[in-house]
Amino acid sequence: MTASPRIWTRVVCVVHATAVSFLWYMLFLLDKDVIATRVWIGMAAGWLLWFIAIGFSGRSRRLAWCVTLVVGLVVLAPTFSTLYSFAVWQLKGFAP
Repeated sequence: MTASPRIWTRVVCVVHATAVSFLWYMLFLLDKDVIATRVWIGMAAGWLLWFIAIGFSGRSRRLAWCVTLVVGLVVLAPTFSTLYSFAVWQLKGFAP
């Protein structure tokens, strides 16, 4: 894989985290129905798939991926409690 797709993949990872956080802000803080809540939950949970990308990257690129994932987690940090509550609600039938 050339350097350009690697960089774009990391950029898309951070953009995905930013989109999830922005939609969370619109849905839950501003109470605007931009997308369905279940779609947002799927997008937010789908962000965890980026960790698989670490396994496909070479050893020399893992540090760059780790930095990218940390940036993404920082961007996603405000959404964690909402995602946790909805996940428990869907699995157990009640909100924590």
